[in-house]
Amino acid sequence: MMKSDIIKRLKKNKYNLYLICIGIVLSIFLISFVKDKVSNLNLRKYDNDILIIKDNDNIQKSYSLKELRKNKEIKEKIRLNNGREEVDVTGVALEKILGNLSYKLDESPEIAVEDSLGNITNLPMSVALEVNRIIIVYKINGKANKDYDDSLGTFTLIDRNSKNKESWIKDAKVLNIQ
Repeated sequence: MMKSDIIKRLKKNKYNLYLICIGIVLSIFLISFVKDKVSNLNLRKYDNDILIIKDNDNIQKSYSLKELRKNKEIKEKIRLNNGREEVDVTGVALEKILGNLSYKLDESPEIAVEDSLGNITNLPMSVALEVNRIIIVYKINGKANKDYDDSLGTFTLIDRNSKNKESWIKDAKVLNIQ
């Protein structure tokens, strides 16, 4: 008696159940879409920050954060401190940016990365050209770099094989191909 009662109610309300299921699926998609848009709204205040790439002949190309975000972005989970800490980073692969330029990369042994304070860190070209190894990161754990940690600046170069944050190249402003 109870089973047939349940079946009758399900038949009577089957369209309502379909609408509820469709509503749940649509709300999941809507929530993920809105979450992504809100995350990108936080980046808008840094859209005009610029990363400059120049070579030996002083040919230079500059990318604003807005232009970099138009490239194919990479979302990675990077483990730090022997796997105890995990951060989600979003950025663009350095080798893809360098590949789009008409620089003579095969004649250059390294890239000198200059930060906003004028400190220079050298990066071997062989490492920079490995596929998806060095990432120009602009978002960490869903926040802009500066909002996550002010010392990171707008652009941070992260080696996917790095074990700690000290090896990150923070607040990169100029990439000088030497």
